Amino acid sequence: LKPGTYNFKVKAKNKYGYASLVNDNLRININSPYWMKWWFILLIVGGVFTLAYTIISQRVKLFKEREMAEKRMAKLEMRALHAQMNPHFIFNCLNSISEMILTKDNNNAIKYLSKFAGLIRLTLDQTKKSWISIESTVDYLHKYLEMEKIRFSDFDYKILLPPHISNYGIYFPPLIIQPLVENSLWHGLSHISTDKILIIEFKIVGNNLQ
Repeated sequence: LKPGTYNFKVKAKNKYGYASLVNDNLRININSPYWMKWWFILLIVGGVFTLAYTIISQRVKLFKEREMAEKRMAKLEMRALHAQMNPHFIFNCLNSISEMILTKDNNNAIKYLSKFAGLIRLTLDQTKKSWISIESTVDYLHKYLEMEKIRFSDFDYKILLPPHISNYGIYFPPLIIQPLVENSLWHGLSHISTDKILIIEFKIVGNNLQ
């Protein structure tokens, strides 16, 4: 029977069919089991909620710790990359200054050295940051290429950055493009006798910056 109160009535008859005048009435109370009590249900709900909250909190904490570890690793890798690129860049620039001095091209050597000093200050400032804007990246490339134009008298360049790309809020790790530009000059255009032209074009292709 379900939990509740029941009346059990008893009446007797003899073999001749006569019923007894006195009837017995038995009152029966069936209590609810403990797992149907409100406090037990509340306890189970609270336990399930606490367990779910603990599991979710642990997973969120683990995800955040993993994300922070990946960011720290990426930052360390980027710093290591900068540490490798900076000496290479400086070495190339000093070589250029040395060549100008040896060929007694002192005026250009002074101009190159002046621009080089400004670029070194900008390089040190940018490498302190994990990310720089696309505008800062292009500005840095302009300064670097204007310096290299002193070394290559017949060299010219174009940087094509459509205005709408700035609206995307794009950021780069510092010095991610400069080594490619530097290599194109030192190992590509330097072997061409005339019409040294470098074109750097930024464009959005699908969801990617190319």
